[in-house]
Amino acid sequence: MGAKPMKSIVASVLTVLAAAISLGQGLFGNDTQAFVLMPAQTIASANTLNIDVAPFGRHILYQQLTVGTPESLFANPKDATGKWFVYDRIAKASKQINLPQKPSLLSLLADDQSIYFETHDPEPVKGFLNLSNGLITTINTKDAEMIYWGASEYAKCLIGIAGNTLVAFFPNGTVKTATLDPKIQIKWLMAGDANSLIFMARPADKSRIQIKATLNRANFTITYGEFKEGEMDNFRSMSDQKRPLFQASPSGEMDYVSIFEEKHVPSATISGIGATAKPQKKEESKSVVPTSTRLGPVGGEVRFSLRNDFVVYQDAGALLIREIKPIDRLLAEKLSFDDLKKKLLNKAKQCGLGFIIYGSDNDDILPGAEGWENKLMPYMKDRNMMRDFNYSFRGGDVSKVVDPANTELGFVVGPGGRAVVYVDGHAKWVSNP
Repeated sequence: MGAKPMKSIVASVLTVLAAAISLGQGLFGNDTQAFVLMPAQTIASANTLNIDVAPFGRHILYQQLTVGTPESLFANPKDATGKWFVYDRIAKASKQINLPQKPSLLSLLADDQSIYFETHDPEPVKGFLNLSNGLITTINTKDAEMIYWGASEYAKCLIGIAGNTLVAFFPNGTVKTATLDPKIQIKWLMAGDANSLIFMARPADKSRIQIKATLNRANFTITYGEFKEGEMDNFRSMSDQKRPLFQASPSGEMDYVSIFEEKHVPSATISGIGATAKPQKKEESKSVVPTSTRLGPVGGEVRFSLRNDFVVYQDAGALLIREIKPIDRLLAEKLSFDDLKKKLLNKAKQCGLGFIIYGSDNDDILPGAEGWENKLMPYMKDRNMMRDFNYSFRGGDVSKVVDPANTELGFVVGPGGRAVVYVDGHAKWVSNP
């Protein structure tokens, strides 16, 4: 096989080296579940700040800046100048928020239709804005210290403490109160359902004893008691279930999305109150599904929905949203495996092409086993392509090869097999026996 045959092989191999479309693009998961990060959609193209995601996901609140950049305003967000908008994921559109005064605080409630707002200029005003009809309901929280801002589906209201009274402010303007024991301080809301809300409380003498305060929603009365054995761990578990399943991690100039993997084991309890155990060491996954997928060159905060169905972030000044879809674990394994084989076959083909071009320039003589990487480097676009490539031909005159289509040039090892490239330039997957 002389120079002309080698050059014809080069041409045929080049036609095969089309850009591969990754079947598993956006796939990530762990040993028990898998997800697909869908393509990005633009919410706003201008610089944005003060992003808030509704606890259960329909609306996204943001301020579109007219002066400055997010980076310059992070130190003092109050300097931000711009209009406020709310994005509706169902309508896939944004609309401007109209308030009689410039808001100093806006927060989405868990009812997915109300915004709590505060204004201070020219006078203090607090209240709720109904997103469906634009109606404003003002409230008076002057004497109340707020301890809860309506972020949970079981309590779609604001809750504050005014002296010895617990006050709940509802978006329709209703205000309910409950009398507190002056010897006990309510600290924060822990859990609840249609019948009751459960608060963490402590004695007013500031001792470290923890007390369960239960608010009866029907008659708005509060009873107090001790936590039962293991009950605190159950509440922690409920709290963990309400946090986003995902996390974003930077790597170089990119951010990647993965599943939040920290796990706690039940711990022994002391006086009915459990101490959080140290996270157990996670065994290394043997799955071919990637543990993370690229989100993008993120600028600013990444916000996941509590229902784990989308992520909101900033990229190059734009506010973007990407849906996160669950996918069958076995299908994810197949797509990831097919994608990995495709990538390994592409790597094998690229290395094979490098050897073919090298041979074409060197009278069909390929390099020997020693130092072949340095000799091949001028013919490779990316040195990383040679990483993990096993050169099995070991050098010599390829024109004397009797059966180039079945003579192995090299291979890349993958799960359950190898991506093998042959002297004629074609590559195929060979499964392990």
